[in-house]
Amino acid sequence: MLLHDGGGERAQTVAALPLIIDQMRAQGYEFVSVSDLIGKTRADVMVPLSFRERLSAHADGFIFAMFQWLRFGIATVFILGIILVSCRAMIIEFWPSSRSCVLITTSCLIPFRR
Repeated sequence: MLLHDGGGERAQTVAALPLIIDQMRAQGYEFVSVSDLIGKTRADVMVPLSFRERLSAHADGFIFAMFQWLRFGIATVFILGIILVSCRAMIIEFWPSSRSCVLITTSCLIPFRR
């Protein structure tokens, strides 16, 4: 049995693991690490990264972090825009003196002829 952590909420998976392990051990299964399964040590399986690979991994992490902040910034701007437009619409609709201001503003836009 190989379990892969895909992220997200893990509470149900963690709660189910003891039951799964107990049932499988009762059926005669033995639990070993992947490195034991293929007959290699952890050092053989987890080879240290070279400087170039480490640099590449850090660059990837930085780029993804910047992309996440950019998405957050764009979402924030849109949400603030929606809030401001909604507030403006409510002020125009419900503010008593705003109707006269709108009429004055619109009357100023009518061209004047002599």
